Amino acid sequence: MVKKKKWYYPPSRYRYLEKHRSVTAHLTLEEYNTLKRLAEADNKSVSEFIKNVLFNFKGELDSLVKKAYNIGYNDGANGLINRYEQKGATENGNEESEE
Repeated sequence: MVKKKKWYYPPSRYRYLEKHRSVTAHLTLEEYNTLKRLAEADNKSVSEFIKNVLFNFKGELDSLVKKAYNIGYNDGANGLINRYEQKGATENGNEESEE
């Protein structure tokens, strides 16, 4: 029986593969051509174009998360303040009517 030959990669290839993950996407021919045209219009390879889009999106996402956090925090704080003020007004109102 003949043994199949295993693929041999030099150690540098394994180190490279440990640090650089591959991503696979299946696109229609039309989608791929659109992506390629966009990358060429930006004078970048398809890989560079996708990385650029991802990093720009990450910056926008970070700012959106901060904005959403601030909106939620402010809504919660304002709601708490309103409840406290209403409770205080109710208690003060009851005290005044009892006197």
